[in-house]
Amino acid sequence: MTHALEARLGAILRADPRRLACLEIAREACLAEGISDYLLAAGFVRNAVWDHLHNAAHSPLNDVDLIFMGLSQRENSALNTERPDDGNSQTAKHQEQRLLLALKSAALTRSRASAAEIPDNLTVDIPWEVKNQSRMHLKHGDAPYASLVEAMAAWPEQETAVGVRLNPDGELEFQSAWGLESLFALKLTPAPGRSLAVFQQRLAQKDWLRRFPRLTVDVAKG
Repeated sequence: MTHALEARLGAILRADPRRLACLEIAREACLAEGISDYLLAAGFVRNAVWDHLHNAAHSPLNDVDLIFMGLSQRENSALNTERPDDGNSQTAKHQEQRLLLALKSAALTRSRASAAEIPDNLTVDIPWEVKNQSRMHLKHGDAPYASLVEAMAAWPEQETAVGVRLNPDGELEFQSAWGLESLFALKLTPAPGRSLAVFQQRLAQKDWLRRFPRLTVDVAKG
C-alpha cells in the first residue's frame, strides 16, 4: 500500500462520522477484552471508497465486520488441559461472543454519556459481525491463518481484503492482502486461488455493478 493511498483512505473514513464512531468503539471494546490484533474490514472500508469515488451518499452500514486473531482451537485445548477447573477458558467462539457484548456495551455507554457522540443515523444498534480468524480457516478448508492479512487473502474479492483500526494515539492503521491500488481504481478482482464461482455469485447477490456503476470486473487478474 502506498502512503498516498493510505492518507486518502484515512481522509475518507474520518469524513464519515458513523465509521469514525465505529472505529472508536471497536478500539475501546478490544482494549477492554485485551485484543490488540483486530481490524474493521470488508465492506466497512470498501464501500466507503466506492461511495466517495461515485460522489454518492454514505451507503448504509448493513454490517460492520470486525475480525481478530484470538485463541485457536489448539490453544484453547492446551489452556483447558493446563487449567481445567479455573472456569475461565475461552473457546474461539466464546471470544467472539464476549467481544460482541463488549462492543454493544461500549456503544451504549458512549451514547448515554453524550448523545452527540454517535450520529443520529447510527444508533447503539450497530450491526457488528465479529469473527475470530483463528477458526475461519475451517470454513474455507485452508491451513490455519497466521495473520489477519493471510485470513483476508482467502476472501473472494481482492478489494474486500482491506482492514483498518484506530490505534491508542488516534492514528489509523491499515492492513491489506493485495494493496489499495485496485480498490481506488474501482476494480472488482477475484482473489488468486479462490473460487471464481463464489466471486460471481457474490457479484450478483450484492448487486454491486448497479449500485456502483463505475466498477469494472477484472477476472483476468484473479
